[in-house]
Amino acid sequence: MAPAEFNCDRWFPSDYATARRNFFEAVEAAGGTVESYVHPLRGPSGDELATDVALLGSPHATNVLVLVSGTHGVEGLAGSGLQVAQMQSGLRPPPGSDVAICLVHALNPFGIGFRRRVNEDSIDLNRNFQTFPTNRTNAAYDELHDLLTMQPGGLARVRRGIAFGSFVAKRGVRALQEAVTKGQYNHPTGLFYGGTAPSWSRNTWDRIVASLSGKHKVVIVDYHTGLGPRGSGQLISQWGSTFGSGISGARSTLLADCFGSDIVADPNANSVSAGLSGDLLSYTVNGSDHLLAVALEFGTYPMLKVLDAMIDENWAHHSKDAAIEMYRDRLVEVFSPNDVRWRRAVYERASAVSRAAIRGMLH
Repeated sequence: MAPAEFNCDRWFPSDYATARRNFFEAVEAAGGTVESYVHPLRGPSGDELATDVALLGSPHATNVLVLVSGTHGVEGLAGSGLQVAQMQSGLRPPPGSDVAICLVHALNPFGIGFRRRVNEDSIDLNRNFQTFPTNRTNAAYDELHDLLTMQPGGLARVRRGIAFGSFVAKRGVRALQEAVTKGQYNHPTGLFYGGTAPSWSRNTWDRIVASLSGKHKVVIVDYHTGLGPRGSGQLISQWGSTFGSGISGARSTLLADCFGSDIVADPNANSVSAGLSGDLLSYTVNGSDHLLAVALEFGTYPMLKVLDAMIDENWAHHSKDAAIEMYRDRLVEVFSPNDVRWRRAVYERASAVSRAAIRGMLH
């Protein structure tokens, strides 16, 4: 429970340097330790970029809660705020328990540093956890690619709106969402591009997960923003969409102990997210019964407004448009709204999920 004077809003950053500084200060105040995985590239001001992994509690604990920010770059501004605000409000392993808390800050540090959703190669990291080389195709995306990479402007937006309307009339809204967001591997300048090989961030994630081998129970919560009703936070599980063959008995029990019915286990049913190709969750839990991985997706703005901001920033980046920072300002806002009420709502939801995960591991 946060102290009465606690103000979570102050911990939500507007840039990577502030996010990283706040994170280190919060970890130090909580008595934690940090291991940094330094990215080979530098930030926009020549500053160091890194994925920083903090540990609160004993490294010998056999049950670990892992909170991840920045899988989708710029979304990590909100994710960092959630990590820091929870530490500042007292998130710690229960005294005397066999639980530790691991916080992975800025899994895609290039994306958060440059205020992009993607990495240094314009790869959507949450589509990069794929077996390469891949022959996966997305014909529906191919059909829409030109519309999704048009220059911003009134006429382009009108043409795109007409095309989207026709697509929805024939196949439905869900089909449009899946076509655009599922993941594609043929258009490097397009949206939701999965790449042709494992990225630096994916390899870094492999190293982090390897450090958790031998644990009894590991619950991973990956923070995302941009889908769903504003301020809501939906727990989503991707079972076997890429690698796995279903949910094991041990993992099913852990899922129930932690979250009960407060989770969407079928992305094709009532999830705010469509089914994905090459996602972190499916890849992570494949063949590891001690690992439970879920996404916590927070709604911000209507889906088409978020998509428009992504389309415009992507075009500006690849065309080297002089107004690129304006487009990135919009991208920051749609993924991490500068809104006190939104920040309070998502902080409270994230805190409740963290508490539930810890209770479930102790069950």
